[in-house]
Amino acid sequence: MLVSQGAVAYTRHLWHLLPQVGIGAGMVFGGDLAIMPRPAVGQIAGDGSLGSLINGSATGRCLAATCTITGGSLNAAGSTLLHSFGQFSLEDAGQSALFVDPGVNDIVVRVTGGLASLLNGEIQASAGSRANLFFVNPSGIRFGPTAQLSLGGAFIASTAHQIAFGHGVMLLSGSATPLGGELLTISAPVGLGFLASETSASITVQGTGHLLAFGAPDLPSAFVNRIFQQGPPPGAGPPGGLLPLSDLAVRPGAAIALVANGIDLAGGNLSAVGGQIELGSVSAGTVLFNPDLSLDYGDVDAFADISLSDRATLEVSDRTPGRVLLGGRDIFGDG
Repeated sequence: MLVSQGAVAYTRHLWHLLPQVGIGAGMVFGGDLAIMPRPAVGQIAGDGSLGSLINGSATGRCLAATCTITGGSLNAAGSTLLHSFGQFSLEDAGQSALFVDPGVNDIVVRVTGGLASLLNGEIQASAGSRANLFFVNPSGIRFGPTAQLSLGGAFIASTAHQIAFGHGVMLLSGSATPLGGELLTISAPVGLGFLASETSASITVQGTGHLLAFGAPDLPSAFVNRIFQQGPPPGAGPPGGLLPLSDLAVRPGAAIALVANGIDLAGGNLSAVGGQIELGSVSAGTVLFNPDLSLDYGDVDAFADISLSDRATLEVSDRTPGRVLLGGRDIFGDG
């Protein structure tokens, strides 16, 4: 059942699989918390292919609390910055990766070493950045319960084999191949390619799930759905709006997209206040980006499943709610 309520300052807008609870522009799912495995090894290490520097080193491994990412390969227009790493994981909550933005529109990150990325720390862009961040690892991406985003633009995570740019340029995501003259002509990413002949991996988002409460101090008689997590009680949010449900959040009005061969939110919470959240589960074909970074599935040959459990949430709450978009074969909700 879906119940629609008016948008007020303390209202959370959600889609749900919980009977008698929920209002319109997100999703909530129930169940028990699942524990995901850690990768065997991991931190951040360069592969030497696109000029990326980690704390000043092209090939060394960063084991520091903060790994500062500079260098990379810039297109001729100065609008797109490419980075490439052999490994990229932030295993602990206190670790962070800081991408220094030279003033581009898009930062594109690929991981080539064959290990999944465990992201349990913070991914940041430098102060003042408004760049979208594309993070692509065909070997898998796992967001832990303390993963955070501190970005100025959208965040797109994918396990695609190829990153498509304008003018027919395709960048392999799992191979440390350099770019030649085509670097001069690339534009913003226009799509993500999944090869039927190669295995691609899934994306998992682990978290503690939502808590539910009802009512607000200034609206004692109203039916108000307040969703929060290990934090402020109902009504403790800012006067003009709501605190994001999760640290895995983009700035208000921006987009989050996960595109993989299988997507599993096991208690995971994604927040895009007044923005857009899209989950695209694809096993073969090409997903194209629309101008608003929503996904076009017209060139997809085969879809995969989406699973949401353990009280997972997709939140786009605001006075003017955003939207949640799901594209896949079968969508499973535990609850």
